[in-house]
Amino acid sequence: MVARNHATVNPTISKPNIARINDRVERRRPKSKIQPRSPESLQKLIDQHNKTTVKRNYSVKTKDNLQDIIYMFCAHLPKNPPWRSIIRDYSKGTSIAFCTHICKVGRVKKRSTVHQYYLRLKMLFNRENGRHMDTNDAKEVLAYIYGPLTKDFDLDITVVEKPVFSVDELILLLIITPPYPSPKPAAVYLLPF
Repeated sequence: MVARNHATVNPTISKPNIARINDRVERRRPKSKIQPRSPESLQKLIDQHNKTTVKRNYSVKTKDNLQDIIYMFCAHLPKNPPWRSIIRDYSKGTSIAFCTHICKVGRVKKRSTVHQYYLRLKMLFNRENGRHMDTNDAKEVLAYIYGPLTKDFDLDITVVEKPVFSVDELILLLIITPPYPSPKPAAVYLLPF
């Protein structure tokens, strides 16, 4: 009979096992307590964060919208306008004048388009001032867009409905339409629309 040695004298420990043991030891060590900040260092930290600004991370589409509305807004102002100061000193009259200018110069025919320009102007205001427009002023501008502006410029208020299948029509369409192109010309199916 051959003698077998079932016990190893020097077991080999793999690197992941050593790392796991070290992590366990580190977690069980008592943590040092965080010392509270002095009032001076806390005030210094607050002042430092008050002076710094977080750079906005806008998507490309948002940047395009903002550049477009800045261009349209500056076209509405006199030559070489200080548009930032005008946006900062915003009033509802500024928005109404801008919407009127868009209707006159921009040849806008739909009320929804004027509304989109107004939403972009609000986005520009929010970006420049870091806050939203006054809600009451915004409601009054919308009331002006939906009321006198629509009548004065004869803006189109119709909403074009997009064709939508009902559940039955969608199931019928999925059953009739082959999932792959057939080599032979398919017969023309008439759908009950």
